[in-house]
Parts: sequence; C-alpha cells; structure tokens
Amino acid sequence: MRCVREDMFAQSITVHYLTDGNCMIKFIYHKQEFLIPCYVILKALCDVTDAQIYNRLVKGYFRNRQIGDQVEGILLDGGKLGLYCQNQCLAYIGSRFRAVLDGVMHDMTDIDVGNFLIERLILVHLPSFSDKFQTLCLMIEKLYAVVAGEIE
Repeated sequence: MRCVREDMFAQSITVHYLTDGNCMIKFIYHKQEFLIPCYVILKALCDVTDAQIYNRLVKGYFRNRQIGDQVEGILLDGGKLGLYCQNQCLAYIGSRFRAVLDGVMHDMTDIDVGNFLIERLILVHLPSFSDKFQTLCLMIEKLYAVVAGEIE
C-alpha cells in the first residue's frame, strides 16, 4: 500500500506471506528494506490481547481452519520473541531501529522510538494508531484471501 500524508510525504508498506502462514511487513527507509513481523506491529499499535487479534483476523471464517491456522502462526511468533504487551513491542521496535532513524534524540526511550517509527513510517496517511491497526488487519485478511485463491 502506498500511503501519502497531507504534506505529500509518501511511504509504501508491503505485507509478505511466509510459507508457515506468518506475515511480515516490509518498508523502505533510506534505500534499505526492513522487515518486521506483523504480530509486533499489531501489538505495538493497540493494547489488544492475542485473542482479540485472532477474533479480528478470523472474523466469521471459523469454519475455514486454514485461516485460523495462519493467524495462530502470527500469534506464535510473538511467543517466540517473548513479546506480550504493547509497550514490550514498542520497546522491541525502538531498540532495533534507534540507530537508523533520523530525528531520534538520545534521551528518548525505546518505547518513544517505537512510537516515532510507527508514526513516521507505518501507514503514514492515518493519524491514529487504532486506524492503522484496522487497516493492517484488513491488509492481512486480503493477503490470506489471495493465498487461499478466494480473490485475485
């Protein structure tokens, strides 16, 4: 998705499907590609439980076991990383991107840097984190529908 802010700054993000059903978000910053697990971004955007993420992505497709398995793959990724709440995910992002982001001050915490990255580089056309969360969920749903052959 190519996103453009009111000041005409444009940033594209791509959601990649992995063979295990997991998803990664790719964005380009200073001509470098970066991949972040979708779970980390979803949890960093809103203070939601894994069950809420599962229910949001699976919706009414409980009979389709493939979608449920794919979403479980996303949620297992968080357990592997040891990330369970919004602040942990924001701190994870901030600690990994502190060195490459322009405009980061030395007195900023890792959580502040994580918020900074999401505000500046992820779905930049949307002002609120909840809108970014809903949009990313929709992108993941559409990706799973493409993989399942339900849409082109």
